[in-house]
Amino acid sequence: MKNRKAKVLLEALDMAPNGLIVEIGSVRQENEVEEDGFSTVYLASYANDNNLDFHSYDNEQPTVDLANMVLQRNGLNQLVECRDGVEALKSLGPISFLYLDSHKNPQFSLDQYRAANLAPGAIVCIDDTHSYEGWEFGKATYLIDLAERSSLPFDIVDTFESYYKTAMTIIQIPESKVSGSL
Repeated sequence: MKNRKAKVLLEALDMAPNGLIVEIGSVRQENEVEEDGFSTVYLASYANDNNLDFHSYDNEQPTVDLANMVLQRNGLNQLVECRDGVEALKSLGPISFLYLDSHKNPQFSLDQYRAANLAPGAIVCIDDTHSYEGWEFGKATYLIDLAERSSLPFDIVDTFESYYKTAMTIIQIPESKVSGSL
């Protein structure tokens, strides 16, 4: 494992109940680098090793093609589909582990969370939890606010520090959450 982001992601995945693993926003680089979690490969490999279902969605076809090529090169099934995250999540569930890593606007993460049907004890991870473009917690800004208002347990974990710093938010869902609910 070349990076802390992947380590944090897999540690969070270990906290989730066994079940469906879903990623919104897939790997965008052909090779793993220190600052990138290479999430699609790690999540697909974990699911494969533990006989769990894994689905990954991205709404950009070139990214989907690259992600599937990277999975194939790593001996894994091509599991990434070109589809809107909200629409995909509405058709899945219950989800045990949800990794949100799509658009940098936190409204996308909130909309995807709302669309998800989450199992009791599910873990939701949001990547790029750092201040940028006026968002205090990046992609996780609205979900951190929701977690605080709803008393959902969450943690912000540093994932990379060099000339910039990144973090990941990990939220635990104590009870099931059906699609459309907060």
